[in-house]
Amino acid sequence: MPYIVFWFMIVASSVIADSMIKANTLSKTNVRKLFNSISLIVPMSAVIGLTFVTCAHPYAGVGLLTIGLAFTYIDRNIK
Repeated sequence: MPYIVFWFMIVASSVIADSMIKANTLSKTNVRKLFNSISLIVPMSAVIGLTFVTCAHPYAGVGLLTIGLAFTYIDRNIK
């Protein structure tokens, strides 16, 4: 599950970033900065949230790990 969501986020982030650059919404540098910030803040928040998950809620832990992994490399495909 985490790697399927990971793959989907990489493809989706590439399409979103390309459309933002083509529409001149943001410059290429600002798109890279935005996606880099997202790829750092979201996984950090997921790992911090993971520290509060107990064994009584294993699906919450898997969900947070999935989110953390999915947003890790969204900034790597922007060219």
